[in-house]
Amino acid sequence: MRVPLLNGKDFYMEKMLHENLMALKKLNEDDYDSLILITGPVGAGKSTLGIQGLTAICPEFSMNNVAFNGEQFEDKVINVLPNFDGVQIDEAVDGMSGREHYKQINIRLEKLLAKMRLKNMYITACMPRLKDFSEFTIQRAALWLKCFTFKKKRGFFVGFGPKRMQAVYYREKNRKSPKRIHYNFRGRFMDGLGNITKAEYRQSKSDAFIEYYSKNKKITSPIERDLQLALKWKEKGMSYKKIGDLFGKSPQAVHQMVVKHTNSLEK
Repeated sequence: MRVPLLNGKDFYMEKMLHENLMALKKLNEDDYDSLILITGPVGAGKSTLGIQGLTAICPEFSMNNVAFNGEQFEDKVINVLPNFDGVQIDEAVDGMSGREHYKQINIRLEKLLAKMRLKNMYITACMPRLKDFSEFTIQRAALWLKCFTFKKKRGFFVGFGPKRMQAVYYREKNRKSPKRIHYNFRGRFMDGLGNITKAEYRQSKSDAFIEYYSKNKKITSPIERDLQLALKWKEKGMSYKKIGDLFGKSPQAVHQMVVKHTNSLEK
């Protein structure tokens, strides 16, 4: 089916996914939790699927509704967004410790779920694996969407309801032998960020990356340090050759490092 956008255009969404989101919307109006967990490897389309899902529920969903770290998420829930609005907690910004990011998000989710329920808010939270979420978060989640790639193509997902999601989570947590727990529904999703342009999304994610480093003087690895400096110098118009001379690297190596970071912002 087609989901309309504010600019008069629309995007494709699987009928079964849309029906589940509308059921979640109805439950939310009756004061139930409306937390959707989205997992999958880098580049599988977690951010895309999450934004599309919240756009279907909240037609005015915009870049203002996306958070890239725990502080941004808490501020949006408490101070920025109104009742019955949605917010996405996106993947960790490149260079931020994954473990640190997961800890931030789980702490905020546990702290703010009561507030989100009072405000009837819709939440999508993106992480690589289901076990990256805390047990408390799993118990409160209403839906799990697992993204994956097939033959190097993104845009595939399977959906699990609360009972099957919890069954998968506890089997993984207890390290039991693998057992296939069948999904509730599956489908495809196309490229596109709803009302948000790719350039707008990429810039906001890049700003969050710079903000993270401006608040954290400790650099956890030489690669993170080099990337931070390369991005800042490139913004000032410095050539790859000059940056490479400062690092003792070739211009091609610096260019590859920056391109890799830029590509990660688009995923």
